[in-house]
Amino acid sequence: MHTVPPRPGKRWERAGADRVPAFIERWNRTAFWMTSVAGVVLVGALTFVWWPSAVLFAPLLAFVVRGVADIVQTRRTVLRNFPVL
Repeated sequence: MHTVPPRPGKRWERAGADRVPAFIERWNRTAFWMTSVAGVVLVGALTFVWWPSAVLFAPLLAFVVRGVADIVQTRRTVLRNFPVL
């Protein structure tokens, strides 16, 4: 009788410390605000030096708007504590 060995699980299905990337475990409102402010400052400085980089404000604005919407909503605690995840 031939037995088939079990299929190995995906990397993210394994239990243990390596289950999710470290940046996701540390992502919170403070990290969101720091990332947003740093992004606006960096893109603003880059735009001051090289004006075509102003197109980077569109995805940055979408990121910030989505994160603020997650933070101010009151129905889902996970989104409120971990915006744009």
